[in-house]
Amino acid sequence: KVFGTSISQWRDHDPTILAAKLQPGVLGIFIDCGTSDGFKFQDHAQHLHDVLDQRGITHQFTLVQGGHDWPTWRSRLPDSLRFFAGWYPKD
Repeated sequence: KVFGTSISQWRDHDPTILAAKLQPGVLGIFIDCGTSDGFKFQDHAQHLHDVLDQRGITHQFTLVQGGHDWPTWRSRLPDSLRFFAGWYPKD
């Protein structure tokens, strides 16, 4: 419902399409996903990681045991905050 039924509107917000246009050093990207996610986000996260690697975009990618739930998020929050506390755009 968020992007409607228009494929072009979906593509305007597709992370892998956006990543293909991204310039290195502009955005801090932290991808953290559970391997037991009921939505299979881990597959999409892996694909996005592959696209970023192919483009030479620096990012942090981690797959962990767990799913789309509070215990997994809580266990990963310190790493997420450390990443963003230490990330600065490249001039």
